[in-house]
Amino acid sequence: MKMSKFVAALVIALGVLFSGLSSFAAEHSTRSLQAPARSLVDLDSTELELIDSLNQFAFELFQKVSTQALSGDNVFISPLSISYALALCYNGATGKTKSQIGAALHLPDWPDDQLNRAFREVVRILQLADTMVQFSTANSLWSREGKAIVPSYEKMAREYFDARVEEIDFQAPETPGIINAWVEEATDGKITDLISPPIDPSIASLLLNAIYFKGGWTLPFDPEKTKEATFYLADGTEKICQMMHMPNDDHLESTPEGGVRFDPRATWFSYGEYLSSFNLTGVSLPFGDGNFRMTVIDAGIDYTVPTIKVDQVIDSLNLVNWLNWVESGEPVKFELFMPKFKFKSVTPLNETLAILGIEAAFNPSHADFGDMFQDGTGWISEAKQKAFIKVDEKGAVAAALTLVFIADSVPPNTHVNSPFVIVIHEDISGAILFMGRISDPLWED
Repeated sequence: MKMSKFVAALVIALGVLFSGLSSFAAEHSTRSLQAPARSLVDLDSTELELIDSLNQFAFELFQKVSTQALSGDNVFISPLSISYALALCYNGATGKTKSQIGAALHLPDWPDDQLNRAFREVVRILQLADTMVQFSTANSLWSREGKAIVPSYEKMAREYFDARVEEIDFQAPETPGIINAWVEEATDGKITDLISPPIDPSIASLLLNAIYFKGGWTLPFDPEKTKEATFYLADGTEKICQMMHMPNDDHLESTPEGGVRFDPRATWFSYGEYLSSFNLTGVSLPFGDGNFRMTVIDAGIDYTVPTIKVDQVIDSLNLVNWLNWVESGEPVKFELFMPKFKFKSVTPLNETLAILGIEAAFNPSHADFGDMFQDGTGWISEAKQKAFIKVDEKGAVAAALTLVFIADSVPPNTHVNSPFVIVIHEDISGAILFMGRISDPLWED
């Protein structure tokens, strides 16, 4: 497998949102940056196996999230960010809680130290993979004041995930601002206002993973060639978009012999072996020096009528098909029209992760995070991801923030679904005005 194509698989399959050696990375990932430099060709069998596992999780997650979204909605996630957040949960879990997280991520059956080293080294290598592409990833764990973290867990989080671990007063008015400032810095301001006060007293900790990407195209689009054009929506309606254009001579390069050729870093593919009903076509566009890239997948041959639903393409995504598609890419003469786009998204993850087999972690009666908290109490009350993507003539900027709320008490609640009593009264004097028993909640006009 060509290494550049392997990285293409890694980058796009995970929807990875890369950022580089920014000031944030320098401040918060000093151990990673001070490590001996390694290149992508130095990935060992352990790290490659972990990447395959996380890629498999990425396809399954993307399919489930896409299925749950409305057909006309955009879907944009970072499976890699979710994987690293869940890896931190995995390290703090025991028993069925741990085994279910590991199974969903398809983690190899390795000792924790070996697995965590692989997680750390994959990020280290990606951080140093291309000086022309910015990449940063950051982790943090904010524990409610008085909710003690197991010392060995804190050591693991700092050593292998470069995590900021901090015990903080969640009810202090300045706390949401402190956490939001961390998030904004980690995502270069693309994710803001993550935490709104007040923080629910039932929350024991907040576990965060942030990934940020900024990469300029190796072969940028000419803004003068961007024109208004028709885009066909999933429901068959049309809208006008700003369509970028790369003519078939914009990816030429000079050869050492003085001739020209199509730049091998930009490839076009057509693949239908696994899809008898339609053919896939696409382009793989490089960033920076060419290691990182964005692969754009389209379906069908008629480019004016959307005869193939995008969900059919998503349903066909798996690790085997993906590798066959990207491996079939060739640097040939092609012409590309692609719209500019920019949007934010919020993706709830509780239901999706439960479908993928992570059930005990969300159940107060079954979750076991005894390796994370000294009192042994905690479960995931909510998991979600906020993401940002911008693609234009210059390149792509993207960010994702995965947030896991871990609770240790059930908020009081009342579910009125059987006969009940009501009392209408004045609060200061205590005077009772009305009383009733509601045996049948009629609604009579």
